[in-house]
Amino acid sequence: MRFGQIVRETVIGVLQNRDALIRSLLVPVAGVILIELISLLPLNPGIRILLTLLESALAVLITVTINRVVLLGPASTGYRILNPWTRRETRLLFFMFGLGMIFVIPILALFLPRIPFVSLTLLALCFWLEARLILVLPVTAVDRHFSFRDSWQATRNYQWQMLGVVFLIPLTLGLPLAMIGALDYSAPLVTLLRIVPGVFVIAAVAVTFRQIELETGPGGSETGEQFETF
Repeated sequence: MRFGQIVRETVIGVLQNRDALIRSLLVPVAGVILIELISLLPLNPGIRILLTLLESALAVLITVTINRVVLLGPASTGYRILNPWTRRETRLLFFMFGLGMIFVIPILALFLPRIPFVSLTLLALCFWLEARLILVLPVTAVDRHFSFRDSWQATRNYQWQMLGVVFLIPLTLGLPLAMIGALDYSAPLVTLLRIVPGVFVIAAVAVTFRQIELETGPGGSETGEQFETF
C-alpha cells in the first residue's frame, strides 16, 4: 500500500459519497460553527466548558458519520440528519480524548525557554504515536471492538503511510487555512473551511484501515457488512 494510493482512494470515496456526507454532516457541522462563533463572545468559564463539551460531542458524531459512510456506504447512517448518541459514541469519545492527550506534553514544552529541539522531538514522537494508535477511530465507528494495542499491531508494517495520513495531509490542507487565519475577522471563514480538510483526514484514516485489512486479512464488520471499495 502506497501513500499515493491512500490519497487517491480517499478523494474517490469522498466524491462518490459527497451527497450523503453533506446531508449527514449539515446539522453537526452547523452546530460546530455556531459554537465557534458563540465562543468569540465574552463568556464565563462555566459556559465555555459547556460549549467545549458540546463541541466535542458533535466532533464525535461527525467522526462516526464520515467513517461509516466511507467504509460501509451511505445507508449505514440511516440517512439521518443527526445520529443518536450510543455506547459507540461514548467509547469513541474516550479514544479521541486519549489521542488528544498525547500532545499535551510537547505543547507544554513549547512554553519552556531554550529547549526548542526537545519540543520538536517530542512533537515528532507524538505524531508517530498518533499514527500508530489512530485506527481505533474508524474501527470503533463501524461497531467493531478494537483497542490501542490492536491499532499498534495493525500499523506495525505501515508506519510511514500512517505518518503521511496524520501529518502530511493535515499539513498540506492546513497551509491555506493558516494564511486565511492571518486576516482580520477571518474566524468564521476559517471555522467553515477547516471542515473540508477535517473530513478528508478522517476519511483518509478510514481508507487506510480498509486497505490494511484488505492486505492483511478479511474486511467487514461484526454484523457481516463488507467495507465498500472504490
